[in-house]
Amino acid sequence: MKHTTITTKQASRRAAGVSLIALTAMLGATAAHAAPPPSPATVTFGTDTAVAFATGGSTQSNAALITATLNNAVGNSSVTGTPGTTSNGTFNVAANALSASAVGNTATVTIDTQAIGSNGTTANGLASLSTQTNGTGSSLTATVSNSTLSDVITNVGTPTTLSLASNSVNATVTGNSANSQVSGVIPVSYTSTNAVGGSLTSTSGSGNIVVASNQSNTGTGASASTLLNDTALLSVTSTGTGAQTVGLNTSETGNSLGSTFTGNTASNGINIVSTNGVTTGQGALNGSLVVANVQSNAPTGGFSASNTGSAVQTAIVGGTGAPINFTGTSTQTGNSISASATGNSTGTGVGSGNFITLGVNLTGVTALAPDTVTTGTTPSIAQTGDLIVGNHQSNSGLTLASSLTGGQITTVIDGTTGATVTTANNSVSSAAQGNTAANGIVSSGTLNNISGLAALANLQTQTGGSDTATSSTNAITATAGNATLAEGVSGSTMAVSGNSVSATAGGNNVSNSVNLAASAVSAQAVGATPAPASLVYASPGSSTNNAGAAINNQQTNADNASATASTNTIQGTAQGSVVTGDTLTLAGNNISASSTSNNASNSDVVSGTTTLAGSLGLLSGQSGTGTSSATASGNNVIADYLANGTATPLTGNTGSVTGTTIDAMATSNNASNTVSATGGALSNGATGASVTGTTTTFSADAALLNEQASGGSTSATNSNNTIKTAASATGAVSGTSFSVSGAASGAAADLAQALGNVATNSVTSAATTSSTDTAGLGNTQTNSGGTSATLSGDVVTTTVDGTALSNLSASTGVGASGTYGNNLLAIAQNNAATNNVSLSANTLTLLTGGQMNAGLDNVQTSSASATVSSAGSQIATVLGDTTNNPTVTGVSATTDGNSVKGGAYGNLATNTTSVSANSEVSNSATVPVQALVNTQSTTAGTISSTITGTLLVPTFETAVLGTGTVTNSTLSTDNNGLVTQAEGNNASNTASAAGNSLLTDIVNSNSQSGGAAVSSTQTLADALTAVGGAVTGSTLTASGNNFGAVSYNNV
Repeated sequence: MKHTTITTKQASRRAAGVSLIALTAMLGATAAHAAPPPSPATVTFGTDTAVAFATGGSTQSNAALITATLNNAVGNSSVTGTPGTTSNGTFNVAANALSASAVGNTATVTIDTQAIGSNGTTANGLASLSTQTNGTGSSLTATVSNSTLSDVITNVGTPTTLSLASNSVNATVTGNSANSQVSGVIPVSYTSTNAVGGSLTSTSGSGNIVVASNQSNTGTGASASTLLNDTALLSVTSTGTGAQTVGLNTSETGNSLGSTFTGNTASNGINIVSTNGVTTGQGALNGSLVVANVQSNAPTGGFSASNTGSAVQTAIVGGTGAPINFTGTSTQTGNSISASATGNSTGTGVGSGNFITLGVNLTGVTALAPDTVTTGTTPSIAQTGDLIVGNHQSNSGLTLASSLTGGQITTVIDGTTGATVTTANNSVSSAAQGNTAANGIVSSGTLNNISGLAALANLQTQTGGSDTATSSTNAITATAGNATLAEGVSGSTMAVSGNSVSATAGGNNVSNSVNLAASAVSAQAVGATPAPASLVYASPGSSTNNAGAAINNQQTNADNASATASTNTIQGTAQGSVVTGDTLTLAGNNISASSTSNNASNSDVVSGTTTLAGSLGLLSGQSGTGTSSATASGNNVIADYLANGTATPLTGNTGSVTGTTIDAMATSNNASNTVSATGGALSNGATGASVTGTTTTFSADAALLNEQASGGSTSATNSNNTIKTAASATGAVSGTSFSVSGAASGAAADLAQALGNVATNSVTSAATTSSTDTAGLGNTQTNSGGTSATLSGDVVTTTVDGTALSNLSASTGVGASGTYGNNLLAIAQNNAATNNVSLSANTLTLLTGGQMNAGLDNVQTSSASATVSSAGSQIATVLGDTTNNPTVTGVSATTDGNSVKGGAYGNLATNTTSVSANSEVSNSATVPVQALVNTQSTTAGTISSTITGTLLVPTFETAVLGTGTVTNSTLSTDNNGLVTQAEGNNASNTASAAGNSLLTDIVNSNSQSGGAAVSSTQTLADALTAVGGAVTGSTLTASGNNFGAVSYNNV
């Protein structure tokens, strides 16, 4: 491990700057002497060198096999008492770790900005470069198996507290790890002898302060992290004869069992702070800051993380002949079992991702030049600016896999009386992610002025590999009572809530943010004539962004992403010879499989409270030619009551499942883009340039261009999943309430969702006083890969069975007050966008006639199929069976307010533009234009949605099975809906103007062309209320149900 720290104590501080890949760092003002000025601080990847007044970093390489193994390790506390005695105590096992870790290269660099300087001839500024390589012959493996952390007590007295908290069992593999941070106050005594703007290319970078990392893995062997049959155990047990009543408190919280593989991870940061947080009286930073990260994986063997048979267990179980009657509190929360495989990664925010934090005033020196990202045979980044962040991540031929099988987070208790049992917010997760990054340029504190250029670029590519995540046969459960012992459940409260089981696969993922604020902001080159942002998208990955505050995000992915969650269970069970007065709640649990080829969140936000000049430009391009698929099948979320006594063993209980979601979600490209220019006076548009744009270019003072192309198929399958509350007794059931209801938000209980291109785009230009600026947005989406969503054989049901059923309620859907219907949804959409442009000021200076002050151009093309198939699912409430033939008396049974829906869409868009002002200044006798243009076309394939029922199995049903009589009861199957919909093109376009005497032409243009066949079909679907025996004094209804099929070519 390499750890470098550079610290120099000086009285105060001054300016700074930065650069990328061969990064050069120089700071400050003009040289004060006649000798030739020194070169900027420089880092060069090809030669692995850093040159500056003060340098940090290192060059590391590995070509060896690295293996870490931990088997049969034990960490435990074990206490044994005497049966029948009373004792008390607190027994904690906390913050222990059993781990095996294999690391190829690791380095930490810490530089205090007080170390900055210049010798006036050869060296200037600060530079840090960390270069790390795992080359031919290298592979890394870590394994932890059959190991246990435990807290065990036998023959416990009361009061006693037992805790197992914040322990971990981990197998971790990291190919390369680097953390480089430059932070502090620039000393006043420092004067740069060569203040230039920063630059960054694929071979070099320069600036006043430069921080960079360069990591690669090209090993020839497979690398893996493995966790096998490991356990975290909290146990209460007993010896002797006869039942023991135990009233202790147990807590099993925050324990983790994880298998983690990371190819490359890096954090690079520059944090320039003010003295004691005060900028007044300090010199401005008159230089450039550059942060760069380059990561690549091209191994001949794959990367994988696996976790098999891991368990987090709370067991309150007596020995033979000595069962435990539990009267205390058992809590099992915040525990996790995980497997995670990542190709390239940065941290997630300031201090851990790629970030520049500006805490002083900035006076930039850069001449205007574009921020360019190019992919192809030679992927590259080229940037200029005063504040530069560049991130380049690539995977070539990388097979990335994560697998989690047989994981268990369980609570098991012999029997309970007046106990509280909670199993909440636990997670079982499997994740495979190719590239993920967080990049940012942000200001901190209260600054007087920022004058200069900010340029952020992100380039992520994947070719020739795959990303696969699997989560199967896992369980999160709580069980009270024992069906084979005399112990039961009485007057207890059980909650199994907020738990999750997931499989997530992703290709490229990024969060990019420029967030600058000061009293006065000039986002433009020093001395330059104000000009609007100019955004050009030449081809997937090849683009140019010329703006004062620029974000250029380019993601291309040719790899297949696949996520599968199968045969997983989340369950709460109350059982025994007698179960009475118990409340069992399952709320907000989730089982999901999700895959995404490209995902981005981009935010370009600049605020000048007094004045804002300069342009903002955000360009985001995503191209997905690989497939994206998600499958959720055979999963169960169940509240289960089982009483095997005689007479009336199941009475006075309340069991419910609420807000469950089982999801299969696949996406090709997803982007959330925000541009926001706000301040007192906005003045960049003084030259009067109009908003202009095409499908590949866009120009405005505040401009956004989003480009998405999906060329691989996107598919989601949700099948044979069960959401259920079940109650069964060998005797009678009375005075109980059982239900299954949906989420208050309306989220689908079962969801199959396949999305091609999805974008949320927003441009805001808002001045509290006056504005001469323009605002524009362009969104272009093409889909040639198609989408498909399949939902089949899913069951949502409440069942109650016994020899006689009386004075009880059973509902599936809307039952008691505050409950909601269950929704089953399958949706496939090729292109979808929400676009918004807002331009506002107290006084707005308008352009000449025919020019655009505000413009929005949305272009969507679907040349492939979007198909939905939903078949054989049921939502039902079922009482009785054909063996017991129970009598039913005073019962309310309902299946109300549920839905099964399917929707297939070619193109969807919601477009909004608005211009508002209290007064205007017009430059022409003819008025300017606010333009909203929407163009949508489907050119091939089919847009189809089909829902099919099953013969003799109603889609919605309330039924009493058997031949027992039904007396004084109410049965209903009401207000359910089954709707299937197919639409080729759908757009909502709104353009508005508001204010005092505001004169502007509004152009609202909508062009839709439907060349694809559109169809919607539903068959064999019905709603039924049925009984098998005689009916007396009862009400049976099946009303208000809605069945429909709708199709449109253009809407």
